[in-house]
Amino acid sequence: APPPMAIIDALEDLFSDSNNSLVEHRTDLTLKRTTGIDDLPSELLLEIFKILKDEGSNAQPFQAPWVPVTWVCRRWRVIAQNHPSLWSTLSLQQRPREEASVTAFLKNSANVALTLYMQPNTFSLLTAQPARRVRDIAISYTPQQRHYVPGFIKRAGLSWTSLELHQQSVFTSHRMYLDAAHVPNLRRLQIRGIPLRPVGVFQGL
Repeated sequence: APPPMAIIDALEDLFSDSNNSLVEHRTDLTLKRTTGIDDLPSELLLEIFKILKDEGSNAQPFQAPWVPVTWVCRRWRVIAQNHPSLWSTLSLQQRPREEASVTAFLKNSANVALTLYMQPNTFSLLTAQPARRVRDIAISYTPQQRHYVPGFIKRAGLSWTSLELHQQSVFTSHRMYLDAAHVPNLRRLQIRGIPLRPVGVFQGL
């Protein structure tokens, strides 16, 4: 199957910078006029996949622009599945149609640290084992969902180093209590539309 156009664009962007560390591959790729994308080294394909990943980090599981590269051929799929960092950013801002996709995504991320984008209606998708790997998390919620947030932070926040809280309504704001004991490793905190009431001392901020 022909590669997605996004792959071609990413490859052109990668080689447009003469100072890029991967420019050394240019010679190898021009040794034969018949060289095609199937002949690209695995290391270069992985860099292309990473570029595509960075362009769609907020997409739903398996809807990110880089994921279709895993459908092109078995080789590309194996390359992607063998690099957990590609699967380390997951958007759960709405429940996916197939919750198994979340399980598969988390499985492919192996043991690497996770970055998550979540809403309260997806909190239940984060089980205990992957929850321990979360480092960066952004939580967006409506005023009606605010009551679910403190309990989730208490349950899953021990490993977080970065937290963003965003209440979606600009017309209604409710105080949010944040206990330092629930996020002992926090180094970065960003809030939007929320009067925050800290409890305890945040040593890392």
